[in-house]
Amino acid sequence: MMHSLLIQECMHCELDDDDVLHAVSSFLGGCAAQEVIKILTRQYTPLHTYCLYDALTSNTGVYAL
Repeated sequence: MMHSLLIQECMHCELDDDDVLHAVSSFLGGCAAQEVIKILTRQYTPLHTYCLYDALTSNTGVYAL
């Protein structure tokens, strides 16, 4: 069931004209770039946890495993 929901949402993003996929890509790219800059400049502490992003609801969560 989860697999079919994922496929359905991917097809919705592909066929939608709202450029949702571009917004998600830019958000995730910005988060990754920020962490790389933290590592290279050694000014701030990078995340030592997992940051999960739910693109359907635009929510983020930080979890330590």
